[in-house]
Amino acid sequence: MIVPAHNEAGSIASNLRVLLANAAPGEFDVVVVCNGCTDATADEARTVAGVRVLELEQASKIAAIRAGDAATDRFPRIYLDGDIRLPTATARRLRDELVSSDALVAGVPGRLDLSAATRPARWFLAFRSTLPVFRSGIIGAGVYALSETGRARFGDWPQLLGDDQFIYRLFTPAERVTLPGHPTTVEVPASLRTIVRRGVRIRRGNSQLDHLGLPRPPSGARLALAEALRTPGLRVAAAVFVLTTAWIRLRTRFGAGGDW
Repeated sequence: MIVPAHNEAGSIASNLRVLLANAAPGEFDVVVVCNGCTDATADEARTVAGVRVLELEQASKIAAIRAGDAATDRFPRIYLDGDIRLPTATARRLRDELVSSDALVAGVPGRLDLSAATRPARWFLAFRSTLPVFRSGIIGAGVYALSETGRARFGDWPQLLGDDQFIYRLFTPAERVTLPGHPTTVEVPASLRTIVRRGVRIRRGNSQLDHLGLPRPPSGARLALAEALRTPGLRVAAAVFVLTTAWIRLRTRFGAGGDW
C-alpha cells in the first residue's frame, strides 16, 4: 500500500491507525512516502506500528508514488492519499476484489464532507457530484487499487498532475470496478476561490493526459444539466457550476495559476 503524504502531520497517524485497526500483522505492506514536508508528517507516521516511512525533499505526489512502487513488490497494490481515512475492511475489499475477479483496477466512491464549505461552494460541489464520472469511483475518492496485471499496463509513472485521472483513463469501463457501500470521506475546498484554483490544476492535468493520447471520458454534464432544469432544487447549483466552470476555463486559457 502506497501512501503519498505532504504536510499531513495533523491527521496521518490517526488515518493510519484506522487503516490498520483490524489488520493482521504483516497483512498490508504500508509505505508512507512523505514528499516535501515541512512539518512532522514523517515523525507522526513512524508512531504507527507496521508502517514504513520514506522521505523525499521534492514536493511531488508522482515522485512519492514512484518511490513507493520501488519500495515494495506486493500486489494487489493500493494507492491511498495521506489525508483519506480508509478502514481495514475497505482495504481488504479492494484487495480481494482484484484477487477474485478479472478487474484490473478497483475503486470506491468518494463522499464529500461539505461541513466547512461556503454555500456557493456547496452548490458547485453538489451538482458536480451528480456527474457520472464522479460517481464511478477512482477520480476524486483519494484511493484506488491495481492488480499486478493492471500495474504492468504501463512502466514508470509519467510526470502528471492527476494520477487518478491517469488511471481512470488508462483502463476501459470493463477493466474497472467500483465497490458500492464503501465510500471514502473527502474534504473539499471551502470556497469557490479554492475550487477555481484547483479546477485550473485539474484542467491542466487533463491536457497532459490528452497529449498522451488517452481518451477523455464523457463527464455527463449535458445530461446532468438537462435533468437540473427539470428539478427546481438543482437549478441554482447548476447555474453556479456552469459559471464557475466557465471561469476556470478562462483562467486556464490565459495562464492563471492553480494550486500546487
